[in-house]
Amino acid sequence: MFEKKQHIEMMRKLAEGELDQLVEEIKQSKKALLKVETVEELLAIKAHIKAVIEKRSKLSNSLEKIEQQMNLSKEFAERQIASLEHMKFTLVEESEARKIRNQEIINRAMQVDKLIVTMDDQIKGSVAKMEEIESVLATISSAVKEINATAQSMKNQVNTFVETAQNVASNITGISSIAEQTNLLALNASIEAARAGEAGKGFAVVAEEIRKLSDGTKELLDNMIQLLTALESASLKTNEEVNATALGIEKVDNKVEEVGDNVKESKQSTLSLQEQIEKINNYVKDIEEEIQLNEQGAEKVHDNLMGYSLEYLAQLKEEVTGALTEIVASSQYYEETIKQLDMINQYKVLGNSKQ
Repeated sequence: MFEKKQHIEMMRKLAEGELDQLVEEIKQSKKALLKVETVEELLAIKAHIKAVIEKRSKLSNSLEKIEQQMNLSKEFAERQIASLEHMKFTLVEESEARKIRNQEIINRAMQVDKLIVTMDDQIKGSVAKMEEIESVLATISSAVKEINATAQSMKNQVNTFVETAQNVASNITGISSIAEQTNLLALNASIEAARAGEAGKGFAVVAEEIRKLSDGTKELLDNMIQLLTALESASLKTNEEVNATALGIEKVDNKVEEVGDNVKESKQSTLSLQEQIEKINNYVKDIEEEIQLNEQGAEKVHDNLMGYSLEYLAQLKEEVTGALTEIVASSQYYEETIKQLDMINQYKVLGNSKQ
């Protein structure tokens, strides 16, 4: 009969999966088993084997579920890889489109840069012309001031001439009065000479000559008065024209100063515009550099992310495939084990009417 030690050895082999050897030993000792007297021990072993067999369906179902789950995981990984591949393709297209848009922006920025350079040259030319205008206006202003000073001097000279003419006219008036008195005295002398008769003839001739001289002097004085009056009138008109000219020159001087101030303001505005354009040019260059840096960074992040994701999913797929292979192998092993247990379960023990 089987000893206790043999029973323990059989259980060890069963637990360690040495079913082939155990089945062979059972086949070789079949007759001994039929003659064994320790039926209770064999029944206990058989009950244990039956319990294992009863768990077969549960184990098979569990293995099938695990296999299904692993297949689903594998399919999920494959779908994710395909999705990432599609996403990678889409991102590549978007990246190319973004590159094209960025290149268009850079090209436009370069055009703006060229336009800014052209505007800067034009502004520099405008500033140079404004400086020339300032110089010309300064010359004109200086000339206008000199003309104004000359006009003021002419005005003063004309006023002096008018005053002198008025004084001369006054003196001529006095001389004319003297000539009239002389003429009156000559007339009286002629009358007295006529009264004197033959003795006063010589005196009468002198008186007549004096009267003629007085009349000629008076006539000359009248002509001089008319001439001085005309000169005074012309001088007054000249004075008015000089005053009008001085006022016009003063207005011109004010306009020249106003134009000069406007030119200075325009120059300052132009210089300020030049500074703003230079800042815009710097901003455009910064934008170009930022676009290039962002493009490089986006490509690097995209490559790293997609590479890591694809590598991770490929590794996951490989691990799932390996695990699935192991599960299939284990399932086959357990199926074989169950078949061997079924073979053991076919042996009947003498004295057990229930079997």
